[in-house]
Amino acid sequence: MPSKRYKLWTVLHKLFPPSTKHLHRLSRKQRPGLQITLPKSPLILGREALENTDYPTALQHFETCLQEKIEPAWAWHGKGDAFLGLGDYKKASAAFEQASVLNPIEGLHWGGRANAERGLGHHQRAFDYKTKTLLLNPDYHWMFKAWNN
Repeated sequence: MPSKRYKLWTVLHKLFPPSTKHLHRLSRKQRPGLQITLPKSPLILGREALENTDYPTALQHFETCLQEKIEPAWAWHGKGDAFLGLGDYKKASAAFEQASVLNPIEGLHWGGRANAERGLGHHQRAFDYKTKTLLLNPDYHWMFKAWNN
């Protein structure tokens, strides 16, 4: 459950989005006096949980993103990554599908779906999604290095 401080921050952030330059200026370490630390969004917390292989916590953070309508395509993508980590390829594929419906031109969503389909043993579908991924962004070849083509 998000704190009241976080909810206030999200409302203010939506009404008055700070510029990156302003945030950097406010958070400089060498600035004397009061240090301002902004709370992390659930999306960032979810990605950090994924990096620490804490998949249940990551799923909770991404679910919070979906409930609060914070970057829904990336929240679904994060859920897909968490389900991949848990070995639940069916749920991972469904999550990546939602992400690719919301943002069909982002190759990462299609690449995640390709990996999930490969985990399910649907090799032709996985190959089709891999091809779509690389058509959208050829730099995403790293997503498939474990495929041993």
